[in-house]
Amino acid sequence: MAEKRTHGDSSPDCFYVSKTTTRSNLQLSSGKCMRRLAESSINVRENLPKSKLNGNQSSELPFGCKESDLSRELTMDEINKLISSCIFFVNKKKAYIVFYHYNNYLMRTYCNMMNKLSNTFIELASKHGIPEEVREKHWKECNEALTYDLMYMNDSAMKYFYFFVKERMFYLKFREFLIRCKEHWIATIQRNEQKWSKFLYDLVINYKSIEGKGDIPKGSISTGASSNRHQCNERKKYKRKVVESKYTAKRNNNQKNEQKKTF
Repeated sequence: MAEKRTHGDSSPDCFYVSKTTTRSNLQLSSGKCMRRLAESSINVRENLPKSKLNGNQSSELPFGCKESDLSRELTMDEINKLISSCIFFVNKKKAYIVFYHYNNYLMRTYCNMMNKLSNTFIELASKHGIPEEVREKHWKECNEALTYDLMYMNDSAMKYFYFFVKERMFYLKFREFLIRCKEHWIATIQRNEQKWSKFLYDLVINYKSIEGKGDIPKGSISTGASSNRHQCNERKKYKRKVVESKYTAKRNNNQKNEQKKTF
């Protein structure tokens, strides 16, 4: 559900995203992953439609927005003030500016989650003696999946907004749109944090139990993987012993028969 916050005498209809996501197996403060992700993640403005201006093909910001409207990174308090400044009817320009900054804030929240996963995985992997090349290989798999979801979420939010602004926008309807947008982002952030926390945590815990301490097998997600492998090996040993015992019994019987013949 959406959260409301009041600013003194200001309107209570200010919706913000909690700055903490679900706490899971892997948590650490954010760090250098944000810079790496920025190189591969999509920027909202890359999806802006292109139109002809004065006969020349150029990139034009939608709904009469200026570069100054979108260039600065806003805090959540500043975004809340933008939302609370909306009146009964919200024009498309104002709606786009609010959505742009709100969606970017949610993207940064997603990136912070990736930071925590990356930093904690590095710390745990180092403690357990996992080689850097092995660590990088499996973080790459995680990073690619998370970045794909980030781009997909951003693209979906953008398409949803353009569909939404086709109709006349009233403040309450616009507020509900932002709430749904937030809930969708937060659900994805929490789901991915839990999923990939477990994946990376299990890789670290299972690494030393793997025969030969070699590379981590792809898909080793469950903490029960090592246990299942052990049970499988035990079953093989048991079958081998059964076969050997049958062979030994047969050989002993043959020897007894040979002894009877000699007498």
